[in-house]
Amino acid sequence: MTIIPSSHETRLNVIGKWINALILYGEADRIISIMHQNWLGLEKRTKPNGLKRIPNN
Repeated sequence: MTIIPSSHETRLNVIGKWINALILYGEADRIISIMHQNWLGLEKRTKPNGLKRIPNN
């Protein structure tokens, strides 16, 4: 019986190979830095702007 990997498993496999290639060619530090900057940008965009104050009657 042949087991066909799911599309999610296939994507993870491709991403793993891509990361290994980056490490092999010494680009991992640059890519990690870019990913970290993108993550920080996402974090800033998803922070709430603060709760609105409800006036007391």
